[in-house]
Amino acid sequence: MNMLWIVSGQTYQQLPIDFKTFRQATVGNTQHQTFTFSYPFEKGQMTLSSEKNGRLLVSYGEERIAELSVSESFVWREQGQALTFALTETAVKEAVYYIDYESEVSFSTSDEAADVYQQKEKVCSRAKRRILLIKDKREVEGLL
Repeated sequence: MNMLWIVSGQTYQQLPIDFKTFRQATVGNTQHQTFTFSYPFEKGQMTLSSEKNGRLLVSYGEERIAELSVSESFVWREQGQALTFALTETAVKEAVYYIDYESEVSFSTSDEAADVYQQKEKVCSRAKRRILLIKDKREVEGLL
């Protein structure tokens, strides 16, 4: 599985790409496209299609403008704005964990008022693909 990232300014959109099943995606400034950005698109929408060699072909209007393979990126500029296309090997896995009803949890090696305070440089412990964060200061000191 691959992940296609398209970045415009401070926003990005992503799409999982499986070359066995992926055929085509579009990029434009209307809701009908797979990717929608506030961008000039003077020649209409861009089209992304899969190639037999495991690459993505980027077309704009009738013109082929780039081919992307894994770990490559491509920047298209128009009217002073840029669209960056990048293809990565796998999706970046991300998880959000909520702790009690706190809206923010602070970690520190210098501020004793922080939710998690540890004098040493480490404030978390990695154990078999999980990161364990402990709120109780005594537990943190005992574990690390």
